[in-house]
Amino acid sequence: MLRKFSVALSTMLALMLLISFAAAAAPAELRFLWWESPQRVESIQRLIDEYEKAHPDVSIKLESIPWDEYWQKLPILIAAGRAPDIMFMVSGNVQRYAEMNALLDLREPYVSQEVIDEMYEPHRAMVTYQGKISALPFTLTTVTPFYNKDHAAKAGIEPPMTPENAWTWEEFKLAAAKMKQAAGSPYGVGLGTRDFWLLPFIYQNGGAVLNEARTGSAINSPESEEALAFLQELVTEGIAASPVDQSVGDLFPAGLMPMSFGGHWDMARFETVITDFDYGVTFFPQRKTSGVGLGGDFLAVYSKTPYPKEAAEFVAWLTSAEANGQYIAENYYLSPRQGAKVTYPSRQEEMNLAQKQAELASVRLTADRAIPAWDKFLQVIHSEFQMVMIGDKKPADGLKAIESAINKTLQ
Repeated sequence: MLRKFSVALSTMLALMLLISFAAAAAPAELRFLWWESPQRVESIQRLIDEYEKAHPDVSIKLESIPWDEYWQKLPILIAAGRAPDIMFMVSGNVQRYAEMNALLDLREPYVSQEVIDEMYEPHRAMVTYQGKISALPFTLTTVTPFYNKDHAAKAGIEPPMTPENAWTWEEFKLAAAKMKQAAGSPYGVGLGTRDFWLLPFIYQNGGAVLNEARTGSAINSPESEEALAFLQELVTEGIAASPVDQSVGDLFPAGLMPMSFGGHWDMARFETVITDFDYGVTFFPQRKTSGVGLGGDFLAVYSKTPYPKEAAEFVAWLTSAEANGQYIAENYYLSPRQGAKVTYPSRQEEMNLAQKQAELASVRLTADRAIPAWDKFLQVIHSEFQMVMIGDKKPADGLKAIESAINKTLQ
């Protein structure tokens, strides 16, 4: 009887030990939710495969869904406590999800202060919420003015290639008008229709959307009114494209508009679709300062993940200059790490200029666009800017409407 008991006990202990070893050997299974084009998904999957090979104790499942579905699904998953371990974020969304207590604080012991210090200051402000680092930048973006070299040459225009020589507002307006005439095109420039491309005019003139404490509006100011009046002049005088013209996005790559405010990432597409002319990039026009903001993509870790260490270590690796350099180069993004050197497949000179533009970015504009409530009044900003720019509203009246919407949201 005693012998049978000993055998049974030994068997049970051996089984428990085996289960323990198996559990210890099981890899941490991380879910990574993402949106992007198939090409970019392939790029990320290659990086995941590389990481898994070097870290056999970690398994990462990439789930890619369309943009609109992503932002509908993510809040539901968070509310249900079933969010993915790793989340893709876009500029302006990080603090909103940090406010929901959904994002892990990535400061030490997960990410060293040295890594945090490598961020550009505007980016660091964007991902900081209540003193916590809520995400790490994966890409860096800023505005990029493109120009048609043939149209510029025909008009006798040499766009500035250094920030010191960037056009003033008056010089920019004159250059766009001359190129429009030389090209025989309907517009001289497409300014863009969203805050990322339009608000720099306010910030570079000494204005701002929010007060310094970000508790209320600061947009209803003489500086903002002067900036909006300038944008209105450009459109109503036929120099800049109307923000309600749906065809504008196709005009520059078709060679039918001399200049366009876009983003350096557009070069990934331009290298394929532009075949009949050469293009270049220049600096955003300046007033008192450069005033442009920074954007980009970010990676965050779910605050309730069962694998905080493994998820944070993967995010730190994936956002490093060594790991994501190929992804950045292939898609014509900028590196979010200060001092990182990226070699692009083509257009190195143009990307170097875009990098210099990013280094002039406004911390205040970047941080203002990052507050959790930004999207709640963003549509008002867009609609009021549009009405002012096409001449349906006076700049002062548009600013009053925006001010009211901001204060109603924040106060």
